[in-house]
Amino acid sequence: MTSMMTCSNAGKLSDKKYTSIRLKDAVEVFQDYKKSALLLSTCYCDWKCCIEAGVDKSVCQNQKIAQQREVTLPFESVLKKVNQSFTDAVIFGGLEPFMQADEVIQCIEYLRQHGVKKDIVIYTGYYVEEIDAETLAYLVKNDVILKCGRFIPNRKSKFDAVLGITLASDNQYGVYL
Repeated sequence: MTSMMTCSNAGKLSDKKYTSIRLKDAVEVFQDYKKSALLLSTCYCDWKCCIEAGVDKSVCQNQKIAQQREVTLPFESVLKKVNQSFTDAVIFGGLEPFMQADEVIQCIEYLRQHGVKKDIVIYTGYYVEEIDAETLAYLVKNDVILKCGRFIPNRKSKFDAVLGITLASDNQYGVYL
């Protein structure tokens, strides 16, 4: 799977330490993964899918999420939500999680350190080869599944066996790390 843009440092980590994560929403979903999931919608997007496709960002399915207000949840609150939900997975998505790579990775590490065994999935518009190597190493260590690839309008949708759902365009794919 090749990308249209080379940014091999997508999701590059810094030395900044977080104890909370900025989110637009935290909601249980049943259509975004093969298992019921708690969707943690991250806050930022560079609209790379729309820019590369030459379409206005208003056509993005995540535009409504972008309009929501930002909230900050301590990792302990995220853990509580994960443990109290009836879901079998946690998804970081909504906008572009790798624009908050430090927060997302540290939250995942916190969840794993506190016994969360549920599947953890990151929905990203980046392709694996665009993601920073150090970030990928953290994801592998924490047993994370990726949904990769930009939405490209007017492409055929396709079923993805890793994610257990139909993805919006045929260049997108799920991958176990």
